[in-house]
Amino acid sequence: FWGSEIITDHNLYCYNDQAVRAFAGQGVTKNTVPLELNRSEIKRRYNEESMMMLYGYYPLMTTANCVHKNTKGCDKKQKLIYLKDRYNKSFAVCNNCKECYNTIYNSLPTMLTKNIGKLKEAGIRSFRYSFTIETPKQIKAVMDDKVAEYTNGHYKRGVE
Repeated sequence: FWGSEIITDHNLYCYNDQAVRAFAGQGVTKNTVPLELNRSEIKRRYNEESMMMLYGYYPLMTTANCVHKNTKGCDKKQKLIYLKDRYNKSFAVCNNCKECYNTIYNSLPTMLTKNIGKLKEAGIRSFRYSFTIETPKQIKAVMDDKVAEYTNGHYKRGVE
C-alpha cells in the first residue's frame, strides 16, 4: 500500500482546489474530475494531478432496492437489465447482489474525445475510458472514435 499511487474515482468528490488539497494531504496522488463539472468549472480548478473520463456510461442513480428482485425475483445473480422511460429511452441497470443495490446508467454514453485539446489546456494530463456495459463490438467502435450516439454530459452546460 505505502509507496503506491492512490487515485480517487469521480465519486470521491474533488470539486474544488480545497478538496483536491485535502485528499492530497491524505496521500492521494491523483483524483478524477467530478462528472458534474462543466468546462468553465474544470478550467477554474487545479487539474495537474487530475484524471478525466473521456468516455463512459455515467451512473445516474444508485438504488437501495433491487430492480431485478422486484420484477423477476431474487436469484442472487448479477444481471444487466434495462428500464424504459416515457420517451422510450433505455437505461441499463446493473445489480450488486452482495450489498443488494442497483446502479442505473445514463441511456447514452458521455464522449469527450473531441474536447481533449481544451481539457489539456485546462491542465488535465491523464485520461481514461470507463467501460461498463459495452459489448466487444461497441468497445471497438469507441476506440475507433465511431460512436453514433453520445452526449457531452455536463461539459458544455452552464455559462462561460
